[in-house]
Amino acid sequence: MKRPERIKILGKPYKVEYVSPQDARLEGNNALCVPDEQRIYIADGLPLETEQDYLWHEIKHAVEGSMG
Repeated sequence: MKRPERIKILGKPYKVEYVSPQDARLEGNNALCVPDEQRIYIADGLPLETEQDYLWHEIKHAVEGSMG
């Protein structure tokens, strides 16, 4: 299964980046949404189902960020 690298959330293009779990951009988390930059960071190497759960969770944060 191909992992998404770009998604649209409420019409806004978001870049999805899979980074090292030690990457400072994750701020110690397994995933992080940065709505101002329209980016979602996901720790690389997670099991597929876990990765999908984190992506969905960060999409929800992006929606919340867009809705104010």
